[in-house]
Amino acid sequence: MPAKGFTAVALFLLLIAFAFSANSKEKVLSVGIGPSWPTALWGEDRPTAWNASLSTGITLDRKVSLGASADFLWNQVIEEDVLSQGTSIAQRQQRTFMFPLSAYLSLSPAPDLTVSPIIYTSVGLNTMYYSHEDKSDGDDGDGGINVNGFYMGVIWKVGTEAVMSLSENVSFSARLFYTISKLNKIEKSQGDSKLRRRNMSGFSLMGGLNFYL
Repeated sequence: MPAKGFTAVALFLLLIAFAFSANSKEKVLSVGIGPSWPTALWGEDRPTAWNASLSTGITLDRKVSLGASADFLWNQVIEEDVLSQGTSIAQRQQRTFMFPLSAYLSLSPAPDLTVSPIIYTSVGLNTMYYSHEDKSDGDDGDGGINVNGFYMGVIWKVGTEAVMSLSENVSFSARLFYTISKLNKIEKSQGDSKLRRRNMSGFSLMGGLNFYL
């Protein structure tokens, strides 16, 4: 990961730590799920991945919220040949499992509205496992290149959100955001000096619930 990426993540995490140390009357716990369209999956048979998120933090008068979030994105494609009734064999398998950890900041200029707009951003560390196997071609990678393994890099999200109050302590949120994350393969194959990269940047939609504690 570039030094600038490490610095940005460290500064953002320091900001979150400072916010947690301050006195606050309200904490917030958020859960969400929705579809994502990473660039690396464009052109695939199943270009849509699914992303689930769990975050916790503090909110100051519900105008400024800071905290940490853990996401899990997955995409899986399995193509099978039927050998006989009730029996099949997988000819092609492709799996993507991504689990970023990040710190977030959201700003709401008008939290008292029935549906309040929010500006949202987060930055953190992204880790992903990717595997590709095609038995029909005798290929364990893309074009004979071994791309299977773990990838890592910085992740940055920026987007907008609409929050509708359901009760005094619960609200529903709908979020549209863009993710920027280009991940490098951690381990290189023997004799492979080239850098393997997966571009997981793309748009995402997410719906969820916020619980104010």
